[in-house]
Amino acid sequence: MTHCEKLYNYFLEHPKATADEVMSALDWERRQVSRYKHRLKRGGFIDVDPRDGVQMLRPYREEDDNNPIHEYKQDAYRQAADACLDRIHDPETTIAQLIELIRELRMILKAIIPA
Repeated sequence: MTHCEKLYNYFLEHPKATADEVMSALDWERRQVSRYKHRLKRGGFIDVDPRDGVQMLRPYREEDDNNPIHEYKQDAYRQAADACLDRIHDPETTIAQLIELIRELRMILKAIIPA
């Protein structure tokens, strides 16, 4: 299950959940909640209203995917990119590691086809 799926499923059961509640329930950091919430919103899966919370617009995974392998690869690239970003933000990352992570992230981002 991808991170987006986890967040989508959580919002199905808890549409008015705050970022702090999501962080606690999924054991995520704030930027992860923000990142995946934005992806769900950008993909047209959810809408966010400050008063009403999260509204589901359509199911997260449609069964009529034309190319599930392609989608799987894209999800894997996105997760790899997220892992690089998390390491970049880690205060223990050295300059040499940071440079290598940025190179790796650029290669991953080239492989991701915009949705």
